[in-house]
Amino acid sequence: MAVEWVDVADSAVKIGLGALITIVGGWVTLKLTHRQEIWKEEVAQRLRDIDKKTDRYIDFLSSSQTLMQKYLFESCDPGGEDYINYMRLHNIVSLTSSSELRGYAFATQEKVSQFILLRKPNEIEVIDSCRDAARDSVSLLQGVVSAELLQDKAALQGKPHAWWSIWRRQGTNVDRNT
Repeated sequence: MAVEWVDVADSAVKIGLGALITIVGGWVTLKLTHRQEIWKEEVAQRLRDIDKKTDRYIDFLSSSQTLMQKYLFESCDPGGEDYINYMRLHNIVSLTSSSELRGYAFATQEKVSQFILLRKPNEIEVIDSCRDAARDSVSLLQGVVSAELLQDKAALQGKPHAWWSIWRRQGTNVDRNT
């Protein structure tokens, strides 16, 4: 009778430990899967944000170039729809950009506005210098925007992509502290 009781207790302990191991394994798997899904959603949201920023910059830069071409030989009306839309785009870019990019956007808007609002029956040298300054400013802004967008995308690629990288990352954190 004592042997039967020990066998029953032994079986119960084995079943209990097996269930506990299954529960812990399931919980760890669930946590890792959940963490991966959250990370994937964060990456998707960041990519959508980068696409939005890209569209804003493209709209502002192309509008700058379009207005410079349109008002190459005539002056722009500061109350006109073209200029009001351009200022709206500038404000959107300024409000949603970093302070560094905001400075470049302001310089671009200032030089483009100076050129398109300039009275065109003016000296050709003045017109050429204003146009060249506006083009240079647009080119500079394009370079800065491109660098920022590439940096944003590169930051996403530096994130761990698999569950096993959690332990690898924790190991590197220990190495950094020593």
